[in-house]
Amino acid sequence: MSVVVAVKYKNGVVIAADKQGTEYNQYRVECTKIKKFEDSNIVIAESGRLADFIPLMYCDEIIDYKDLFKKTKIDAKYLYENTAPKIKNMLKNKDLLENNRGGSYYLLATCDGIYVIDTVFSVVDVGYYYSIGC
Repeated sequence: MSVVVAVKYKNGVVIAADKQGTEYNQYRVECTKIKKFEDSNIVIAESGRLADFIPLMYCDEIIDYKDLFKKTKIDAKYLYENTAPKIKNMLKNKDLLENNRGGSYYLLATCDGIYVIDTVFSVVDVGYYYSIGC
């Protein structure tokens, strides 16, 4: 069971997740489901199969540092054109793409918004609050 919740308020976004992780009946006590991008106000969280946590392990590669330095607006359009394809390629390179159906959802939060990348790699600006998981 995974639960990730994000809530937008006047001064930013709060994001929280449980730490339990299971796969193939194996239980992991300390599973990281949220990771902050270095030197930015962007956070990525994941809910789904542990095998699909590849983007969390390499999250610094899915948003270009040059865009962070240039203060490029990270919005739904940016995520759809740049980030979702990188996540898809990471899963494909690890032979996990075909198995993603019904698998993982990625929640990205900035100080301006909350966005979800779903199992078919579409991007949705979800507004003021959202949860992924079960």
